[in-house]
Amino acid sequence: MTLQGTKPNASCCYRISAPECLTRLQSLEVDKGITVRLSVIIAGNPTPKIVWTLDDEVIPESGDRFKFERDDTENKYSLIITHITRQQEGVYRCIAKNCEGSCSTMGFVTVKGEN
Repeated sequence: MTLQGTKPNASCCYRISAPECLTRLQSLEVDKGITVRLSVIIAGNPTPKIVWTLDDEVIPESGDRFKFERDDTENKYSLIITHITRQQEGVYRCIAKNCEGSCSTMGFVTVKGEN
């Protein structure tokens, strides 16, 4: 029975699920000074909170060197590193968490070129 003038509860139609890393970060060897994009596709409901780390240190969402992007249509999360140097070389990890759980993926970025 539906009441006239009411709408069904839309939230009942969505399955709650822990984040799942559908793609993985890959290890890269890049030239010093270029812009690097690390991207992953992560599913989960509710939408997971994303944290990026470099050598287990959280990368802040503000700053000149790092930029975060999110494409909701593809569940794609990216970390853009501008003018990469050897200081940004290391293990990058993307961690996704929501109320149902978490997932993570990691890759090593090696920077070629002069110190």
